[in-house]
Amino acid sequence: MNRNGTSGEIMHEISMSEKALTIILDESRKKKIKKIKRVHLVIGSLTLLNHDQIRFWLKELSKGTIAEGLDVKIKKQDSEIRCRSCEYSGELELRNSAADHFFIPAFMCPECKSSEIDIKKGNEFEVEKIIADK
Repeated sequence: MNRNGTSGEIMHEISMSEKALTIILDESRKKKIKKIKRVHLVIGSLTLLNHDQIRFWLKELSKGTIAEGLDVKIKKQDSEIRCRSCEYSGELELRNSAADHFFIPAFMCPECKSSEIDIKKGNEFEVEKIIADK
């Protein structure tokens, strides 16, 4: 638990949800949208974000806005890495342990255990599409 009584995992989801909602509302204002029905997000597996928490916080934070009651669709982007040591190219499997939500996980090549990797996919957090009434 943090000093304010919440877990680090939840705080991460709140801040990312706030950022997503800001983007959603800003883009909607630019297009003079009156009501947002649905939003499609792409979230990479390496972000360690809890999809249920993102949905929950987007719905909570959007209350009183044109996005209130929005439906949140999330597409998971699997990871893809390339190892500079052994040339491995492929997915990076995560242990998904509780410690990964409190400490920065060490990403290593699954073949040679080197940390000399390039992340090609998996760290995305994107608003892919906004469905709305004009």
